Amino acid sequence: WYRFAGDRKHYDSWWGFPSLPNVNELEPGYTDFIAGEHGVLSHWAQDGATSWRLDVADELPDEFIRILRKRLKQNDPEGVLLGEVWDDCSNKYGPEGRRGYVSGDELDSAMNYPFTEAAISFLTARTDAYALDHALQTLREHYPRPFFEACLNLISSHDIIRAATALSGAPDRNAVSRKVQATYRPSEQDQKKGYLRLILAAALQMSLPGVPCVYYGDEAGMTGMSDPFNRGTYPWGSENEAVFAGYSALMRARKESAALKRGLCRMGALSPEVFAVLRWLPESGEQALLLINRGEREQAVTLHPDDIPQGADGEAPITLDQPMTDVLTQEMLLPVDGQARTTLPPLTARLYLTKQD
Repeated sequence: WYRFAGDRKHYDSWWGFPSLPNVNELEPGYTDFIAGEHGVLSHWAQDGATSWRLDVADELPDEFIRILRKRLKQNDPEGVLLGEVWDDCSNKYGPEGRRGYVSGDELDSAMNYPFTEAAISFLTARTDAYALDHALQTLREHYPRPFFEACLNLISSHDIIRAATALSGAPDRNAVSRKVQATYRPSEQDQKKGYLRLILAAALQMSLPGVPCVYYGDEAGMTGMSDPFNRGTYPWGSENEAVFAGYSALMRARKESAALKRGLCRMGALSPEVFAVLRWLPESGEQALLLINRGEREQAVTLHPDDIPQGADGEAPITLDQPMTDVLTQEMLLPVDGQARTTLPPLTARLYLTKQD
């Protein structure tokens, strides 16, 4: 199963770490050990673990991923194979040529780091709402719809700076030493702004197609630079109350709103500072509208669905004609002549939902 060089003290290992010897994934004995009828996947399936995340999926052969998927689906047709892939999954290349991540016989989903980068860049004003729209529309165009709607949308993870710190204007983790990261603290004013932006990021997570993934403690306002400073213990009893309340309202909306979970979608920029997401279910009439003002000035917003015609559902009919309520403030919105009109304070998200019986 292993590759030795001369003697058993010298062997191929992952990135040179001797405690992590590389295996020959396609050696029949190893493949059977992992994915055979009585292999590792089947062993854990008997205890209820039928879905798996592949760490560093880029470094696994396509054929091996296909073998894993076949056994996983045999164990549980509803099981999910999720890959850690940092880039656009549709245009990566390996020994077989174009990687088959999105082809339907390998991964069901991937960690959506392109979303992470696009969202944080927009909210910290490194890019604008038009760039955010371009990034999200590009993924939507590149991915088959089932894959796009299954992507794991995250804004923090164990491998990157926590969102509350990144959104406060933290330096690039690759540009500073671990010593600097260990002691880095944003100013009180910057951290306050970071927390406001964090709610906007969470609103995007809960409103867009995909699977929202909240890294533990983000909902409590945890901070920290990259590994290991992003792995602190949960602050029981010391949660940031405003962040916690915002996350609770947004996650409750995602859980309870069928439009947010599986509705059709339009999205787009209304100005450099304002981004909109519109979700709806034609069969029930349920609607959800997200408006984000990432700017530090008040923004007057007028939105007609035809203002954001991009996307696979851009030609599907939708009329804004129902009263809606913001889940964060309980503010009412009553569209007039098919248009939603409101004023967004600085650094504000409004997630409006129609009331369903």
